[in-house]
Amino acid sequence: MHLILPILNTIVGCFATVIVLVLLLAGSANSSPKQWKQMKASMIIVSIFGASGLIVAIWLMVVGKPMPAAVVGVLPLAASITTLLVLHRLQS
Repeated sequence: MHLILPILNTIVGCFATVIVLVLLLAGSANSSPKQWKQMKASMIIVSIFGASGLIVAIWLMVVGKPMPAAVVGVLPLAASITTLLVLHRLQS
């Protein structure tokens, strides 16, 4: 019962990572080479952050630390929002 919050947070972090990757791929269709490099770097950063958040959250759940796992599991959501905000500011 005490693992429900970490599991839900980890699922939310994974979905946020996938959504940002899909949005970046969809937005790269008509982009210039400079924009493509920025999107490619952003996709790599979001993927690494999402995968590391998933791995660390699962490891913390296995070790028996559910609250740190809940925090780490939701960090990819914060990274995804930050990435979208940074890219929006670069476009403006």
